[in-house]
Amino acid sequence: MKSMIFDKPFAVFMCIFVLFTSYKINEPVSSDKTIISIYPTGSYSETYYFEIDSSKTLKAMCGTRNHERIENENFLDENSVKSSETISLEPQDYQQLISLLDKIEADNSVEYKYYTDSWDISIFYNGKSYVTNEPTENENINNLEKFIMDISPIDIDLHGWA
Repeated sequence: MKSMIFDKPFAVFMCIFVLFTSYKINEPVSSDKTIISIYPTGSYSETYYFEIDSSKTLKAMCGTRNHERIENENFLDENSVKSSETISLEPQDYQQLISLLDKIEADNSVEYKYYTDSWDISIFYNGKSYVTNEPTENENINNLEKFIMDISPIDIDLHGWA
């Protein structure tokens, strides 16, 4: 009977400890950030990460993801970053990017269909998350992906697998 008395406080302490220590990993991203990420289906490595802020700055990185949820801080492991560059977007590029994101937000037809040997696309925009993958029939997603690849300051290689 004594061992149960000691086990309960310890178990409660451990639960609280785990909750507090994991909070930073799962802390939500500020809703004024826009994040686009492209990564291989079923893999955490080779993740292309693009963060756009209201000052029209684009931060592009390639590294390894920490987890699946783009809306959480620390989505990308910054210690794993292989390439990184930040640029100021031209006003027309920023407007085009926002226009494409607005179309995706209004569309409501972003679907995820699992394909092996493909690339997933995650978007965090206006506090909402969208996940899909290639090939997609959603032209708004296709246009956004092509545009982000065109304006990216880092090289993007969406290679196939044999």
